[in-house]
Amino acid sequence: MKKAPRLLAIRSGKWYPEKVSIPGYFLLLQYPSLVVGFASCQFQSDGSDATEKIIETIEAHRFPANYILLKGITIAGLNFVDPFKLHDILGIPVLIITEASRGGLITAATKHSSNVEEIRAILTKLAPPTKVETPYGTIGLQCVGEELQIAKHLVFKSALISKFPEPLRILKIISKGLES
Repeated sequence: MKKAPRLLAIRSGKWYPEKVSIPGYFLLLQYPSLVVGFASCQFQSDGSDATEKIIETIEAHRFPANYILLKGITIAGLNFVDPFKLHDILGIPVLIITEASRGGLITAATKHSSNVEEIRAILTKLAPPTKVETPYGTIGLQCVGEELQIAKHLVFKSALISKFPEPLRILKIISKGLES
């Protein structure tokens, strides 16, 4: 019997410009909805430590993930995640779920971040988002370390009750609850 994939969703808590650090949350879900693990860390607000913090947290908790799911490449404001570095170091494919076009991120980074060149370099290496029709709407998908058709199928199958893959949806609920 083939083992169900384990999807590790990563997101930050609500961003406040006056805060120095923002909590980051990790939820490991075995498809379709079995929670396997949870962790947290702190990201610099608008900093450049997200990739390293993610690697440290995954290694410290020994998450047996088959895929990493991100909602965009920024976290904790305009702190950025390098999906290529995550894949190179951890050997785990990274799936990036988007709703907006690239232009909005570059515009915001240009106005508000010292990380604009790093963000631009990552976006330049990524393929443009591919539209994925889920039962509940359309999202954009970029992937590193996995064939696009396999990634599209995984995203489609894991969008159980919203257009977002279930681990990202559940993690959003948990992060909002932890902030109240």
